[in-house]
Amino acid sequence: MVAHLGTRFPTAPASAGRSLPATYQTRICDFQGIDPNAGEDLLSAYAVVYGRKERRLFAEMAASRPAQSLKGEYLRRYRIPARMFNGVRVSLEGKVASPREQQQLQLDSLKRRIVRAESQMARGRSVVRRD
Repeated sequence: MVAHLGTRFPTAPASAGRSLPATYQTRICDFQGIDPNAGEDLLSAYAVVYGRKERRLFAEMAASRPAQSLKGEYLRRYRIPARMFNGVRVSLEGKVASPREQQQLQLDSLKRRIVRAESQMARGRSVVRRD
């Protein structure tokens, strides 16, 4: 059995006239007569399905097929809910965007170092590497 516990965390002062949003936690409860590993087994099975769909979607997107055009096909073929597809897609887009952003930051850093080294060479100084 799963229990949903609602707790409120203020994001704005109560005097601001805004209602406070609720944050929910899900906890798997222990009940007599139910295998304590059942919840873990279900979550593990879900993770396997999720991972397979994510890897398959990555392969299709790498083959230049846009994720949105694949949505209907995935829902029918794999019989997954739209929420699961959207979760897989958003997670995958984040995993792809993260290294690209990191590469851009490294490229910007290298460009600054090149400009600094060129200006030092133009002034006749030796280039000192500081890492």
